[in-house]
Amino acid sequence: MHQDPAYVVLSSPTKMAASWIALEDIEAGSGELIYYEGSHRIEEFLFKGIYKHWDGEDIEMHHEYLKTLHTKCQQMNLALKKFQPKKGDVLIWAVDLVHGGSEITHPNPNVTRRSLVTHYCPYDVNPNYFRFISDNRVKVKFKEGCYYSSYHYKMSNSIPVNNIKMLFQLIKRIAGNATQSKKYSD
Repeated sequence: MHQDPAYVVLSSPTKMAASWIALEDIEAGSGELIYYEGSHRIEEFLFKGIYKHWDGEDIEMHHEYLKTLHTKCQQMNLALKKFQPKKGDVLIWAVDLVHGGSEITHPNPNVTRRSLVTHYCPYDVNPNYFRFISDNRVKVKFKEGCYYSSYHYKMSNSIPVNNIKMLFQLIKRIAGNATQSKKYSD
C-alpha cells in the first residue's frame, strides 16, 4: 500500500486528487483496491527528511516507508476497506490516502479488474516528467481551466477536439452507469 505522492511526483505534491473508475464489475479476490479509511490524515512520511517522493534508489528507506504507513494507520485504528465496485462506480480520494491492490486469491487466474485511474491537479502544478521528457511537456487544453497531459503518450495541442469529446463522453457514460459513488476527502 502507498500514498500517491511517493510515486506520482508533482511540483506541489499535496495538490492532487485521484480517481479509480471500474470498467467492469470487480470480483472478490481479483486484487481489488484496498485503503485505510481516513488515512489521508496520518503524519506525513518524508524521504530523506525532505521529500514526499521516493527517488527509486534507497530500497531500505522504501521498505521503511511502506511499513510506517501500516503502523501509523493501525495506531490510529483506521479501518482497512475494500472497494468492490460495479461497472461505472467511482472512488475519488485525497492525495495522501493510503491505498493499493489487495492479494489476488480468486480461483480463476484469468479474472481481471479493469479500471481507469486518473490524477487531478491545478493548472499551475506540473508533473515531474515535464522536467526531463521534452516531447511530453504539453498541456492539452480541453476547455477553459482544464487540460490533460500524459507521461506515456506524446501529446499534441492539435489533437482533434472531436476525439477528446468522444473520450470524455465515454468516461461520462461509464460513470453514469454507477450504482454508487463515494468520495473520501476532508
